[in-house]
Amino acid sequence: MGARPIVVGALAALAVISGCGGGDDKKDAQQVVRDFVTAVNAKDGKTFCNEVATREYVEKVTAATGDSAIKQCESQIKQIRQPKYKLSKLVKTTLKGDRATVIVELEQQGRIRRQLFQLVKEDGEFRLTSGTTN
Repeated sequence: MGARPIVVGALAALAVISGCGGGDDKKDAQQVVRDFVTAVNAKDGKTFCNEVATREYVEKVTAATGDSAIKQCESQIKQIRQPKYKLSKLVKTTLKGDRATVIVELEQQGRIRRQLFQLVKEDGEFRLTSGTTN
């Protein structure tokens, strides 16, 4: 599987290092989205696969399990060959228990599109679990 499937998966099926745990959940969820953009743009597979996304999400997009899924994810992120993303706007953040939804506008090559990030708390920190393009 190439690098494109994991990024497309991250953007089309989508968010994501959380900020410091135990703080403001809204800000923490928004930080996950910022960290997603940073990790993808930097081709930082270690951060994306171990800190940004849930293990379940990584296993789903790599079709592997356990450490193999993490290794495949890291390799795929490092191989990204697409233009960088810019977080243009945080549109709306909704919290419900240990889940959050963050709607943003992402810019890539001058095109702006809305992206819905769904997050869940894992070990007390928000992480990417899925998402869709609006």
